[in-house]
Amino acid sequence: MRSSEKTIFIIQIVSLIILLFNTIFHEFLSELGVIIFLVVLLTSLSIACGIPRDNSITNKISIRLCIFYSIAFLVLKYSLGLITGFYNNPYDISVLGILKNVLPMILIILLEEYSRFTICDRSGGNKLILFTTMILFTLVDFALRNSFVGLSALEPIIKLFTTTFMQCLFMNLGLTVISYKHGLKTALIFSFIYNLYGYIIPIIPGFSKYVETIVDMLIPIIIVVLLHIGIPEIFNKKKKNKEDIRKKHIVTRITSVVLFILIIIIVSLNSNIFRFWVCVIGSGSMEPTINIGDVIVVDKSYAKRYLELDKGDVIVFKIADKNYTHRIIKVIDNNGEKSFITQGDRKGQAVDDWIVTKNEVVGKTLFRVRYIGLPSIWLRDLMKEK
Repeated sequence: MRSSEKTIFIIQIVSLIILLFNTIFHEFLSELGVIIFLVVLLTSLSIACGIPRDNSITNKISIRLCIFYSIAFLVLKYSLGLITGFYNNPYDISVLGILKNVLPMILIILLEEYSRFTICDRSGGNKLILFTTMILFTLVDFALRNSFVGLSALEPIIKLFTTTFMQCLFMNLGLTVISYKHGLKTALIFSFIYNLYGYIIPIIPGFSKYVETIVDMLIPIIIVVLLHIGIPEIFNKKKKNKEDIRKKHIVTRITSVVLFILIIIIVSLNSNIFRFWVCVIGSGSMEPTINIGDVIVVDKSYAKRYLELDKGDVIVFKIADKNYTHRIIKVIDNNGEKSFITQGDRKGQAVDDWIVTKNEVVGKTLFRVRYIGLPSIWLRDLMKEK
């Protein structure tokens, strides 16, 4: 090792000892603790070898491809949510709440990626230093998850290792390769997209913990492979001329915009915070009008415009925290205060034994899309059998 590499390796070892000590004794660093640790790490690296510049010749192309691939995989992830279902984001998604959650993460990502890039750039391609870098930032992210288990309990330790730790490990494997091969800006873009979207989007795909782990392990590795394949192809002058490259950039940008719009549509229709909402029908009480596995689009504005509802309308309403989709068969009007008697369309279906009041109306069903929600129903039934 050269002297600069030895200095970096020593800083890494000291940092790893601190993180391992912190992990073993269950005193996981808070966000503030992680920020302080990263500031000290970056300062030490700056004093030891300076902060390098990101001068990668493939940088602009890498950034564009990284944005494209990242958005594409988010679309895929949320499309899978149409099968597995969604759950509400546990974080506060008000403007103040988003700022409170996102700003510390932005600072942490900047400190992490500047530190990672400094090490990668000054490593001289030393595999031991690159491997230690991956482990170092894996432990940083692992501490940031604020996970706690008692060492006396084997099962929680195994579960923690096979889920949270493996997610952190594969994410940092991907980020370390991206930082070393494609530069700081590309690594920042990827890290921002995959670490911040969960604080901003109001719904999260309803994967089990292990399915989520597998997805989060695969995505960074696949993106690394795609970047490795895509960059040489673009810069191979024998195969590509400037016009070909320009056309490919235009296609990539247009596709990225389309994919981003798809994310907005999927999130908007499933989040239940906008006017229009989609949901999968899980019972046959409305057959043959609406079948099991059909997806219906609901106009939630009718919760306030309930006076416009009339006999024959199919409405969604909530009774005892459960949503129902039935048809209005009778309107009760008490001095302008409307309430509704409902019934499913299935032959022999009994009249509902409740009266739907204005506070229980979720919205009016506008139309249905046949059977596209069936995979969600099959998965639900499979989980019940297990």
